[in-house]
Amino acid sequence: VYWIAKLKDGHCWMTQNLDLDLSHKVPLTSNNTDLTDHSLSGAYVDNYSYDAETGVTTWIPSNYAETIDFEGTSVRGWNSSHTGPSSASETDGTNTGHSSSGNWYSWTAAIASNDSSSFYSGNANNSICPLNWRLPNANNNEFATLNNLYNNGSTSSDANLIITPLWLTRSGTVDKESLKFFSTNGYYWSATALTSAIARNLRFTSSSVQPNYTGPDYGRNAGFSVRCLAR
Repeated sequence: VYWIAKLKDGHCWMTQNLDLDLSHKVPLTSNNTDLTDHSLSGAYVDNYSYDAETGVTTWIPSNYAETIDFEGTSVRGWNSSHTGPSSASETDGTNTGHSSSGNWYSWTAAIASNDSSSFYSGNANNSICPLNWRLPNANNNEFATLNNLYNNGSTSSDANLIITPLWLTRSGTVDKESLKFFSTNGYYWSATALTSAIARNLRFTSSSVQPNYTGPDYGRNAGFSVRCLAR
């Protein structure tokens, strides 16, 4: 259950970070998840199936996609591959409500894939957002539009991004075996791939906002937050 708001860009957005745990024992389907592409091609081949009679697409996350529970900053068992799905959840319960960090996802996990190595550019059609919700589209400048509408287009302060009505969080990033920059940096995945190793994302700190960040410091194997908007 998530809080949502209709914002000035005309879209309904979640005002909390996605908090879906992944498990290879629990398939996701198009009945409850944003699995709109049933072509069974590209990134959507491995452990994907489509039932033409029922119209239901099913994805089974790979056996290394289990969501890692951790406390503090140590993250044991994070998959550092650019292709495999990874997810992590912080369990000490100190951040709740709008300030909840949710889970951290690799880009491959965020687009509901077991191997995104074939995805070099463009927008992923599927995601782990709930049914009828999706990842932001960086090619359509959806993060940049929110920054313009609510943060006066600032590239030097995230002051208006982390308060009502957006409530974006500085949740940091999971990189290899640790959580980094918690409470200082925010990172949010878009659906838009730039290269085989990089996907566009929103990056912000108290002194910097980059709505379409493509820096090489953290690639698609890093763990970022996910914020969904309605289709």
